[in-house]
Formats: sequence, structure tokens, C-alpha cells
Amino acid sequence: MRNIDEDEATEDARPRQEMKELYSCLAQHDGRCWDNQIETDALSGKLDFLAKEAIADHNRYKNA
Repeated sequence: MRNIDEDEATEDARPRQEMKELYSCLAQHDGRCWDNQIETDALSGKLDFLAKEAIADHNRYKNA
């Protein structure tokens, strides 16, 4: 496995398209990680306070 210095040294030599593909892949992976974390938190009830807050805000502005 290469170290960070080797990766930095070869980064400039990589074609631009390859780097774009790498960034795209990493962004998709990051998005999937966030989606999974949000789903896990929602199912566990960790986000219930946000739903309650949103409903309260909605009711407050609806009745204003």
C-alpha cells in the first residue's frame, strides 16, 4: 500500500479525467454513508426531536 507522500507525488501525473472519476466516486460513497447514518439515526429515534420541532413550527406559523 502506498503512503501519502507517494500519492501526492503521483497525483499531478494522473490524467484529469481519472481524478474527476475518483472525486465522483468518493462523493457518491460519502453520500451513501450520510444516507445510511441518517436512516440509522431516524430509526433509532435520535432525530425525533427534529420532527417535533418542525411540526411545532408548522403549527405555529399555520395558526399565525
